[in-house]
Amino acid sequence: MKLRLICKSCQKESTLKEKELSRPYLADKIGEEFSHRCSTCGIEAKYHVNQVTAHNSTSIKLIGSFLGIAIMVGLTILFLITGYITNLGLIIGGAVLAGSQLSTGSSNAHAFNSYYL
Repeated sequence: MKLRLICKSCQKESTLKEKELSRPYLADKIGEEFSHRCSTCGIEAKYHVNQVTAHNSTSIKLIGSFLGIAIMVGLTILFLITGYITNLGLIIGGAVLAGSQLSTGSSNAHAFNSYYL
């Protein structure tokens, strides 16, 4: 999970170095009002913790996708070799793929973005 905010000067996203899981923890660490230097334009400005948004890491979704595809292909080939005609490999692999893609509803980023100080 990455914490980002929009620069007041150039309107581009800038990433925070802190890795806190909630806004109260972030406020305890850096304060409710904090200064941040934009990584794009280099201008330092004051921000409130509520201006910070969390974004899910795409690597988790990629790992889940590759795992789902590997399970799907592996089980399908295994069942073809053993003589079974089944869709079990497709069902299990598809479930892993769907779970990795739909996990954003219960993610830490969703919890972070839904709670304000």
